[in-house]
Amino acid sequence: MKYYKALFVLSLVLILLIPLTAGCSADVSSTDGYWPTEGWKTSTPEAQGMDSAKINEMFNYIKLSKLDIHSILIVRNGYLVTEGYFYPYRKEYRHILNSATKSITSALVVLALENGFIKSIDQKVVDIFPGMEIKNLDDRKKNMTIRHLLTMTAGLEWSETGAYGAPYDSNTQMWAGENQLQYLLDKPMKEEPGKSFYYNSGASHALSAIVQKTTGRASLEYATERIFKPLGISGISWGTDKQGINSGSSRIFMKPEDLAKYGLLYLNKGKWEDKQLIPEKWVEESTRKQIDTPNGLAGRHGYGYQWWQNRFGGYSARGFAGQYLFVVPEHNLVAVFTSGLASDKFYAPEELMEDYIIRATKATQALNENKAAYDELTNTLASLNKAPAPAPAAALPEIAGQISGNTYVMDNKETYSFEFNDGNECIMHWFCDGVMYDVKIGLDGIYRENAMDAFYWKGMTTKAAFRGAWTDADTFAVDLVPLEDCNTYRQEFRFNGSKLNAKMMQVLNRAVTTDTNGTVKE
Repeated sequence: MKYYKALFVLSLVLILLIPLTAGCSADVSSTDGYWPTEGWKTSTPEAQGMDSAKINEMFNYIKLSKLDIHSILIVRNGYLVTEGYFYPYRKEYRHILNSATKSITSALVVLALENGFIKSIDQKVVDIFPGMEIKNLDDRKKNMTIRHLLTMTAGLEWSETGAYGAPYDSNTQMWAGENQLQYLLDKPMKEEPGKSFYYNSGASHALSAIVQKTTGRASLEYATERIFKPLGISGISWGTDKQGINSGSSRIFMKPEDLAKYGLLYLNKGKWEDKQLIPEKWVEESTRKQIDTPNGLAGRHGYGYQWWQNRFGGYSARGFAGQYLFVVPEHNLVAVFTSGLASDKFYAPEELMEDYIIRATKATQALNENKAAYDELTNTLASLNKAPAPAPAAALPEIAGQISGNTYVMDNKETYSFEFNDGNECIMHWFCDGVMYDVKIGLDGIYRENAMDAFYWKGMTTKAAFRGAWTDADTFAVDLVPLEDCNTYRQEFRFNGSKLNAKMMQVLNRAVTTDTNGTVKE
């Protein structure tokens, strides 16, 4: 009787275990010694315990919702399981990180500390710049430390609500000035340092200034040697302020697949191959909640040392218009989003992570192969980056022939000249900020890609896509898409005899960046 009772219990246990083990194989939580230094190894989602169908649902939702997502990469267990780029953005192009840059600046602080250039993160900021004459220097400002900059609890008077470009925005004012660090340190104190969180990109920029001051090397140079080169990352562009200091708060341009490497470095607690690139203790300390952020500009669930807390666990780097690097240790997961999202859609990547990517993460073991779902996902990803079919060539208005070849000299010193040879494509010769751009513009609904030298700053070449159409008999409109940026632009050219009005609008915030008049050059 005892034998049959024991057999019954054993059978019951086995029955209960079947749902847990069906379709599963060995644990896949390690990469078995592989590192993506030379490039990512790919895997099906199912081989890494993820559901292709759920991931595909996400991409279908994005298309249906018309979210301006530029790329999504998902890494599980060190393998690239999903990589999608939305037309006209492409894998080989970098993308601006905006404030996700801050989470890279954070690592440079501890490297300077580790090398003895910084004494402690409790070192007083004003003591690092002894030669500077700092305004509004009271005891509170004298007690402001590197830690306060890292946690954005500096206590300075500062207004930064995401309205970048607005005259009242402190970050805009800082970058419009001649000395960005001086502007920050001159600001009056609002409260004691460490009392409360307030988003302050100037504080992040000061961290880069501290790295450069103490190490004697530019942040880009220091990061390249200590982080980027060991990870196999190259081709980084990182803008500077007017004093030559790399922006600690933004302006890094990096390929999405390289940003994913940085996330994997943190997922592995700062270790890459056989080297501890970032101290493990710093990774743990900098990515856990150091301060509450009830009114955080980019998150409400807490802030570490330039890292945000996710509402579903883990942490993230976040930048204006929806640049995200998610690291979720609980699921051995890294995800990258690049975007051009308006402020009311900023949290869409976090919602997509929670509703689709986290839910697609089913097990630590491999799932049964699902060829049909994986093939459907593969087809979806291929379709995202595919250009639409060319539209039939439209008849050009009469004025196109009249203005073709004319050069218009504008009040703002720019010049424009257009060549309309057929209904499929035109060429615009655009002289702007001392550079002549000879760009092709698609008239058939297809973007034409062009190299743009010094579009952001001297010495940096980027790619931009152009397409245009005549919206009425006298108005030619052009969509300008910098392929490494979050912003897109709308150019409108209104012709009236020998006169031209040219407007350029930033689509994301509907700000008019150019509104100028000109006449035909005699």
